[in-house]
Amino acid sequence: MKTKLLIYCIIVLLSSCSNNVEEIIIPYKELSDSEKDIFNIVFSSNNVKLNNEQTIIYKISSNNELRSIIPDNTELPVIDFSQYCIIYTYITTPSISDKLIDNKLYYNKKEGYRFDVYISKCAECYYGIGQFYPYGIYRVLSPELLEANVNVKYLESIK
Repeated sequence: MKTKLLIYCIIVLLSSCSNNVEEIIIPYKELSDSEKDIFNIVFSSNNVKLNNEQTIIYKISSNNELRSIIPDNTELPVIDFSQYCIIYTYITTPSISDKLIDNKLYYNKKEGYRFDVYISKCAECYYGIGQFYPYGIYRVLSPELLEANVNVKYLESIK
């Protein structure tokens, strides 16, 4: 009886721990230089077609949705939307000299999705609003993604 109780307790403990483990969802591939060039034009503060409400995740699931935000005279990148989606968000920082370093999308069963954006803060630079549109290409994700929390994390200062 004690052995069965001990085994049950171990199973419950292990299953509760597995719910809190974060799983990093990584973009499906490294983008080529030409794809990066296109996406850097699309996801820039100069693109007036992008949504700019902070801390909201936007999901692009079709060529028509992508075409609706691409600036005029910009090539449409080739993405298989039956397998992948693009997500992006909008953030501002207190300095126009801050740099977007990275972003990662996390998921765990208990808390859902979380989109972390890593910014290198400029310590001795001009103040003014910095604007960023972090994005990534991921395997098709569930609709609850749009409920994700967006966290901006500042890294060591740059000069």
